[in-house]
Amino acid sequence: MAAPIETFPAAFRRRCRESANHVALREKRLGIWREHTWADYYDRARAVGLGLVALGLGRGDRVAIHSEDRPEWLFTEIGAICVGATSLGIYPTSPPTEVEYLLAH
Repeated sequence: MAAPIETFPAAFRRRCRESANHVALREKRLGIWREHTWADYYDRARAVGLGLVALGLGRGDRVAIHSEDRPEWLFTEIGAICVGATSLGIYPTSPPTEVEYLLAH
């Protein structure tokens, strides 16, 4: 019998629960390394997702993230996905015509 298919939000929650105190992300700011545990990752992504819902985001809506590579990008992306939205990452170095195209499609 085939194993049941697990959704991405369910897999993310499971990973965060099973590895709560392990390091999920590391970032270096001003020369100092900072670690985020899986529990912290979950809490932050959940807070972003619930915040987006409170602002009116619905299932199937799109969220554009205009940012450098940083943990907040991931918290926002995962939070949006977990509440049923689609995320789109846009780098600050992207030319305006590319940003316009990405947002239109």
